[in-house]
Order: sequence, then C-alpha cells, then structure tokens
Amino acid sequence: MPIASGVCTHYEDGITNGITEKWTITENTKLSILFQTETYQLTASIERNAQQRIMSFEYHVTEQLHGLYRINGQQLSAKRSLPPNIDLEDTLVWADDAILDLPFLSTKGHTILHLNQYGAVPVFAPHLYSGDRAGDLAKKSVNQLSEEFVTIDNKIYSAKKYRYGQLYWLDKHGIVLKVQADNYEMVLTEYTRFD
Repeated sequence: MPIASGVCTHYEDGITNGITEKWTITENTKLSILFQTETYQLTASIERNAQQRIMSFEYHVTEQLHGLYRINGQQLSAKRSLPPNIDLEDTLVWADDAILDLPFLSTKGHTILHLNQYGAVPVFAPHLYSGDRAGDLAKKSVNQLSEEFVTIDNKIYSAKKYRYGQLYWLDKHGIVLKVQADNYEMVLTEYTRFD
C-alpha cells in the first residue's frame, strides 16, 4: 500500500520541458520511480534501511541499458549493462558515513537531510550511461537557509529551504516540493500522502 506519491514536473523559462518524474513510496523502505522525457523512460526501484539510508538502487532503460548498485557492509557493488552489449561490474570500498546521491529529485531530500545532519561526508553519484567508471565520489555539504511556506496545487506546505547546488524546498517528510536554479524550476504536483 502506498505511503506517498507525486509527480515532479520540470520547467525551463517557465515552460514545461517534457521531463516528468513520477514516484511512489510503497513502504517506509521502498521507492519506485518512472522518469520520462520525450525520447525515453527510465524505471527505478530503491530500497532504504530502517534509518532511511539508500541501500540498493536498480534501474532499467532498455535491455541494453540497466544496472544495480547495492551497499553490503563496507562494499558498494555496481553491475551495469551499457549499449552495445557491454557488461560491467565494480566493487568499491564503502565508508559508513558515505551516501548514495541518485539522479532523481524524489531522492534528493534524502541526500539533503543526511548532509544537513552529518555535515560534509562522502557522496557517491552513480553514472548510469558511462562505462569509464561506476560513479563520482566527492565530499559535499548543504546549507539550510530558511523556513518558508510553499503553495502547490492550491495547498500550502511548511518547508525548509536548502542550498545543495540549487535551491531546494523540503516538507516535514523530506520530500522535495520545489527546486530552482537560474531559468530552471521543478515543482512537485499530484502530491498525495496516505499515512
């Protein structure tokens, strides 16, 4: 049974750019995502532990482009298939304070709240389309700026505003309500909570 769901709609210069990200949290520890553009779609499933840390991330674009990242103790394993028929496996050392930073706005709240609580920690960003390495690792941090009210679909939400490269507004559940940077904006629409 779903706990929450929503649609992230992306805008450039105030006009939708054709990118949407539909997501559903089916349990406290499971999240499913459908990321669509006008030319492709990606499905992803994410599992978190009881502390809400992402432990596995599986994605699928085509039969030739898919992968699985899984944290197991002190290791991160990455299995990826890339066109044309390239299969890659990497095993990386994983630190207890490291975090997976996935390329979806529905998971950025997780990253931001972790960095806000623990400060600058290693952040691993997976590469979904590149064969040269499994991803990038860097120490990153976040700044909490203010508390504000955000109106979405005629509903007012109390939100905390953060800077993590771009500006993010998160609700009390850590869900990204809105993102802004220069001429880009994302707004969460069709946001429903079932808990």
